[in-house]
Amino acid sequence: MGVRGLLSYVLRHADAMTQRVDLAQEAQYYGRNGVTLLVDILDFCARFLPEVDRGAKGWEGDATVQVCGSDFVQHDEALCELIFALRHAGIYLEFFLDPPRGCGLLDAATSAWTEEAKRRCSQGLEAAKAVRQWCRGERNDLPNLAEVHVTTIRRALEGRATARRFAAHAVAEMEATLTVSKQTAVGRFRIDGFSLLSRKKGDPVTSGPIIEIGDSKWEILVYPSGNERCKDGWIRVSVRCTEGEQEVRALYSVSVVNAAGEVKHRLEEEATFTSGDGWGFDNFIRQERLTDRTKGFADDVVIFEATVTVLGREEIRRQPITGSESKMIHSEELASDLKALWESGQHADLTLQVGETQLQVHGLILAARSAVFSRMLASDMSEAKSRVIRIVDADAETMRCLCEYMYTGTVRNNRPFENADLAGSLLQAAAKYEVHGLVRWCSAKIAATLGVDTAAEWLVLASQIGPQADALKTKCVHLAASNLSEVQVTEGWQRFMKNPRVVSEVAPLLFQAISPPPGKKRRRACEKLS
Repeated sequence: MGVRGLLSYVLRHADAMTQRVDLAQEAQYYGRNGVTLLVDILDFCARFLPEVDRGAKGWEGDATVQVCGSDFVQHDEALCELIFALRHAGIYLEFFLDPPRGCGLLDAATSAWTEEAKRRCSQGLEAAKAVRQWCRGERNDLPNLAEVHVTTIRRALEGRATARRFAAHAVAEMEATLTVSKQTAVGRFRIDGFSLLSRKKGDPVTSGPIIEIGDSKWEILVYPSGNERCKDGWIRVSVRCTEGEQEVRALYSVSVVNAAGEVKHRLEEEATFTSGDGWGFDNFIRQERLTDRTKGFADDVVIFEATVTVLGREEIRRQPITGSESKMIHSEELASDLKALWESGQHADLTLQVGETQLQVHGLILAARSAVFSRMLASDMSEAKSRVIRIVDADAETMRCLCEYMYTGTVRNNRPFENADLAGSLLQAAAKYEVHGLVRWCSAKIAATLGVDTAAEWLVLASQIGPQADALKTKCVHLAASNLSEVQVTEGWQRFMKNPRVVSEVAPLLFQAISPPPGKKRRRACEKLS
């Protein structure tokens, strides 16, 4: 909250004449980040002054600290005793508000806002800043505080608290947690002889109810010839709720999986379902891609996988944070331990064969971090039996970076982004193996260094990766549209123009970015079934 925030709060919520506010209550509510400069000093003194007069039996009428015209009340015994001890030591502080200079602390022993008062106040603010820096270990010595009437504090600090260095000052902060209960289920629809299906536009084949969550059931619908909104040669896939007593909000996704268990295409969206409602994706994928052996589709078999996550009741909970530093330490220790496990290969039970290089890894970690590796290691897959996964479309360094991220959540020294080829290869691998956090991290790192000379190159790659790299693709499109003449002379643009599929997908976005039609809104790709 800070001093400025407190005064702003006072002016908004209090009587304009008295500007009253219970500062102690404010500080308790907002925690360490919200305490004002005055409360910071008082709290500091309370924790490091063992000489606070706990023997004070009564509360004297003049033993108060003025705060914007409002006196502290005797609702906190420890605070009252502290203020009494400070007043007894000759420390009189209150807020001042001086528009040219902002706000700060005033030595209340000087009744008028004179030049002397201003000088003493300025010294007090500098001293308070120095004390706070000393608390945090940012400076080795305490300032000379004699001129601001806090000699007693300095003596107590130097004599008794030097070794503690603010270690005991752990002020709780407030935390609000929104919990949304959710349940997830997955269903697969396998079609043998996909190319032999004969359906008119708008005529689907259905899996029947294969996903069940609570009292709701869902089925997968595949439109081999699409519908009236699909382009020729494209299919539509949707998910329909067949049973359900009430309306539910759900996040759903549809994927195409090849014979090796690899997801070749995936889209997701959130929708509200009632019984009989279906939501899906027009122009989901080209028919010809589903029979492309180079993509891993074999024997005319196509597998559609749908995941439905029902989002339930929202509940918000507020509580003080008392262990945030401890949580951070534990998190760092966990990352460090997993990094050591990755680097040592100890107890590894799985081998990634990348050319001549063998990477020793732990199947459980890979399965937990990657849905693709999880499917590969299912009991009926060959990789689960041989405990060897052969990697043919990425080099050893890319897979090392991918594995390091899966173990530790980062890659040491950001080394993939020192080389554009390695960054692109890692982004592709992260998308292929569905390590979504790494896709976002790579996309953000690449986008941060994006330039006119590389925009088209990354645009092609982001388009090939698909929806996971949409954020990067959007930035590439806007950069290319803003600098079209410069981008068109780059090698990346020549490669872009030689890729008809990417051109057909990106060209409308480029045209819209160059000259967006006024008032026209892009239609949703996902439309409710009629």
